[in-house]
Amino acid sequence: MVEQRRDPRAFVRFKVDQLVVTQTPYSSMNDEEVYMSADGANISVGGIGLTSPSVVQPLSQVYVIFSIPGPGDGLRSISCEGFVAHSHAGGGGCAFGVKFLNLAPADMAAIDAYVTSVLAT
Repeated sequence: MVEQRRDPRAFVRFKVDQLVVTQTPYSSMNDEEVYMSADGANISVGGIGLTSPSVVQPLSQVYVIFSIPGPGDGLRSISCEGFVAHSHAGGGGCAFGVKFLNLAPADMAAIDAYVTSVLAT
C-alpha cells in the first residue's frame, strides 16, 4: 500500500491533554459530550493519529487539546476541532486519525516546524 498523504507526517509520541467526542454519526445534538483518554502517535499539519482504550466511530466530531515541543525546552499547547477520518478497533483499544477542521495559523506553523525538525533528525 502506497502512502498518499498531502502533508509530511512525523511518527512520534506526544501528550494528549484532552479528547472530547462532541457528536458521533449516530447521535443527536442533545447527546452529552464524552471525555476520553488518548495518546498521540503521529502528527502533521492536516491532523493527528491517536490511540485510545475506547473505541471511536469514524466521522465522530471531536475537540482535542494536545502538547508538542515548542521553542526552547517548553511545550506548546494546541487545541482545535476535528473529525475522525478513520478508526480501527482491536487489541483492546482503538487507533484513529483526526483531521483538523479549524487549526489556527500560528498552531499550523508550530506543527509544521515541529514535524520538519523531527523529520530532519
